[in-house]
Amino acid sequence: MSHTHHSQEPVDPVGPIFKRKGKLSIRLLIKPGAQTNSIVDIDQAHIHMRIAAQPRDGDANKEVIKYVARVLTIPKTCIQLVHGQRSRSKTVELLTEKHTIDD
Repeated sequence: MSHTHHSQEPVDPVGPIFKRKGKLSIRLLIKPGAQTNSIVDIDQAHIHMRIAAQPRDGDANKEVIKYVARVLTIPKTCIQLVHGQRSRSKTVELLTEKHTIDD
């Protein structure tokens, strides 16, 4: 059973990929302004990504969604940014049946 803060992420998910309300969620740590999009590291808390967009007008957030969609080969419309719109630390949720986790 996950313990949650009020409207925050679960306190005790294991690793950067976890189940949230039956859907797959991924915690990302973003470094914007890179030469190219890339995954540079995976640790216990985040998947670290470099993104070739600046963090203004939502450009980096759009690029994060586009890049995650390309890596996972799913449509951009199946990915929702659920936490961290104005932060380097972001959580995305996959909205596709293909990536739903059963209880």
